[in-house]
Amino acid sequence: MVEDIDHYKKDISFPKKCKTNEDKIKYLAELFEKELIDKFRKHLSAEKLRRKHENEKLKPRTKEDAKDKLDKLIMISNWFSKKIEAPLQKINRYFELFTGSDGAHLTNNKLEGYFGVTLNGSQKKGFHSDKAFENFSKFRKLRQAGTKIFEPMPISTLAVIFGIIAALPLI
Repeated sequence: MVEDIDHYKKDISFPKKCKTNEDKIKYLAELFEKELIDKFRKHLSAEKLRRKHENEKLKPRTKEDAKDKLDKLIMISNWFSKKIEAPLQKINRYFELFTGSDGAHLTNNKLEGYFGVTLNGSQKKGFHSDKAFENFSKFRKLRQAGTKIFEPMPISTLAVIFGIIAALPLI
């Protein structure tokens, strides 16, 4: 811990809200955390570029390995800030929802794992809840049965609905 805050970093100007040493320590901790996050992001970016240049693929992790790594993180989670600790606890609580398959499909989206295909972004967002997947299944069954869900409307009907006919001159 830094005892003499004022001499620790001379080039830092503390905001007016930092009046006590505790406030200054919190402010320095936030700055240090931001620096660490920036370094981590740069490291991730460099690793991604290295893998891209070397045509190296990520290896799938089994559920057991993922659970072990998560348990290790949770054991040391009291070192992290509350912003990091809370999501870790949530992931631990709903771990089964975050894992799509046991390495059979390289995705964490259960729907993609079930069908074995990659969906586009709008389709993925539509299946975040069980209710959305249930609705998708119902519409799919109706479509397979040949039931028309939506009837196409002629343009004249749409014009009457939206009041466009009144504005058009009669020919």
